[in-house]
Amino acid sequence: MAISFDGDGLLDIIYQYIWTKTPQDTGVRGFSIPDTIIYKYQQPRSWYFTSLDGSIKKRAKDKLKIQHIEKSFLKNVSRSGIVAWYLYIEAKTRIVEFLNTDDFKHFLHYRKKAEEGILQKFIDPKGEKNTLIQMIWTPQVCLFELRENLKDLYDVRYDIYERAVTFEGEEFHSTSRQICSKELKSYMQTIINKLVEHINRVSLGRMPINRMVLHFKQSKNDTLWLIRSCSIRRSNDMISEPIVINSDIHLPETVNTKKFSLTPQSAMALQKTVLCRNCSQPMEADKMCEISYRMILSVNRNSEMPDLIQRIHTQMNQAEYEKLKHNPLFLSKQTLVCDVCFLEYASECKNSGAMPRPQSNENFRMLPLDPSKTNKRRDLTNMSIGDRVSTAKSTKGFTCFKNSSLPRISTAIQVSSQKSLARVFGMNDITAFLEERYANRRLITR
Repeated sequence: MAISFDGDGLLDIIYQYIWTKTPQDTGVRGFSIPDTIIYKYQQPRSWYFTSLDGSIKKRAKDKLKIQHIEKSFLKNVSRSGIVAWYLYIEAKTRIVEFLNTDDFKHFLHYRKKAEEGILQKFIDPKGEKNTLIQMIWTPQVCLFELRENLKDLYDVRYDIYERAVTFEGEEFHSTSRQICSKELKSYMQTIINKLVEHINRVSLGRMPINRMVLHFKQSKNDTLWLIRSCSIRRSNDMISEPIVINSDIHLPETVNTKKFSLTPQSAMALQKTVLCRNCSQPMEADKMCEISYRMILSVNRNSEMPDLIQRIHTQMNQAEYEKLKHNPLFLSKQTLVCDVCFLEYASECKNSGAMPRPQSNENFRMLPLDPSKTNKRRDLTNMSIGDRVSTAKSTKGFTCFKNSSLPRISTAIQVSSQKSLARVFGMNDITAFLEERYANRRLITR
């Protein structure tokens, strides 16, 4: 068992101190621990779990076999399809992976393990979305934060990582919430105070903890589960660095954490499960493109076997290639490459339908318009308007003057018009007619 108990590594020794008992100690800590297996030197070293009476137990060494681990972890698997998560260190970085049934079996039987790691059975959250509670503990104050994933944990149309990540993934995959239950916060503070006293007691005073960051999960039956410890500092420790509040746990490079699915119908694949045959880079399945051998050979016109064909058919020699390179069945074969390599092949192949790239730096944008025609048309329009205005057009009764927008009616015409209206209404005095007309207008206006 590792003796380091401070820092920001795996901190797997905390499970050992939680399990260690003193005389007249029942092993009940007020919280539960899922089936947790500690790997040392690529082999399972310890297995901790919670018994039916709520006490923390440790399985015997003869139970640390692949058959027992597989049987126990695959019993009552979550409806989400997630069996367990695996935490390990790679290049001084803590990485967590979520494993479904196939990944879990491959991990146990075939995969090479890290030197140190933690394998823990996945626990269903209280609600329909995966949640995790982060507790920052100090002797004076405790801070709590609940991180909830945005996707439905049991909607298997989404990628397993898009449904499961909380503190491990990008911020746009989850949302931060405050814990409103004062009883829950008070209860967690009480049990962690007792846990710190217990660790100090069983370590004979060598592990006096004064700062700690823990991750918990609350299940459907309101059981509180301790998931892991992220950062621990001792009071007499020479480390002066503060505890890491933000979870410094990352996802593997084979997971594209920048993707985000808007709807289940258009769910994206986050895991890079396919290797490109050309560049050997892991890619998502939806980013792979089919390419025919005919296109590969059209790009490589020399007599030597193309590198991509040689990677696919490792047993093929040059003589066999010369016989097959004109065979229609061989040319119609296809392989998968990433989208970047496909675009490179398509741009170099003449029969691919891709637009050829320009060989010069000439600017093919629209040239600036010649304003001479527009200026000439404007001058002609202004001249025509000037000729029309300068020519005075006179008719009987009104005259169009220069720089006037409307014709001006003479006073004589206006008086004759009013007299004709007066005769129609039976009035000879035009003044009385106008006064009556204006009086009617004022009444209507009022």
